[in-house]
Amino acid sequence: EYAKREGLEIAVVHALSWQYKTPSEPIKSSSDKIAGYLIIADQLDKLAGYLGLGLEPTGSSDPFALRKAVTTLINVVEQWDERDHLSYHPLLYSALETYKAQGIELDSNRALSSAAAIFRSRYEALFNKYRHDVLCAAIPMDDRMAMEPRSVIANLAIVDELRANAAFVQAASRPINIVAAARKKGEKFSEDGSNESKAVALPWHTSGAYDSPEAKSLYEALDGVFVSPDDPKGYLLSLVDPINAFFDNNMVMAEDLNLRFQRLSLASKVAGSILDFGDFTKLEG
Repeated sequence: EYAKREGLEIAVVHALSWQYKTPSEPIKSSSDKIAGYLIIADQLDKLAGYLGLGLEPTGSSDPFALRKAVTTLINVVEQWDERDHLSYHPLLYSALETYKAQGIELDSNRALSSAAAIFRSRYEALFNKYRHDVLCAAIPMDDRMAMEPRSVIANLAIVDELRANAAFVQAASRPINIVAAARKKGEKFSEDGSNESKAVALPWHTSGAYDSPEAKSLYEALDGVFVSPDDPKGYLLSLVDPINAFFDNNMVMAEDLNLRFQRLSLASKVAGSILDFGDFTKLEG
């Protein structure tokens, strides 16, 4: 009301009227987005300050309403224009850096980690229509990914839809499990599927360097050449046969260290592609 009487732009007046609200309508117009940005900045500033001082919510105690702040941030994404991408991790980091520029020292690592933990707890509370194992599978442990609500919300629906598909869950679990076991044993392989070992003469993913037709088919399937990028379920289902063919016909833990490196690297790349949507090994029954 004061801003309106001062003659400020209508978009500014609109933003101020929204600042302490939880958006309940789609955020699409430029005026609505200005309001959305103000809400985001306000809540992230709050999280940066309190969490940077180590004042996380504990149990039922949340004196600074930090859980509500995260709930508001998730709600903003739910209402935001789907053509825009909102990732809160870099924005929260920017807020922490702004404090630092003013000479206010905060524990940035602790703040980012604590914020991600609050996001995870809010997903569990807000989307409790999903089974507990679906929530565990779809909510990422990676802090950066945990602060991308749109991806998490989409993955919850995908995991829930695919959990009853036993053939898919079994196939998806194979690369995830073998890579986890290899990592635990200290086996050498490329985490992202690329060639980083001097022991390997050629990158396994270059033309003519595949050690089996199943490996080549699986690598090509990862590109989703014949699947629409707007169809994540279709993409995941398209991996079932190539995964099973690869594991049924290739000894991943081969005696030859070069082959073992190549095959584990491919398995790691497959596991990473699947884990972008959820950890299907956490599903029960």
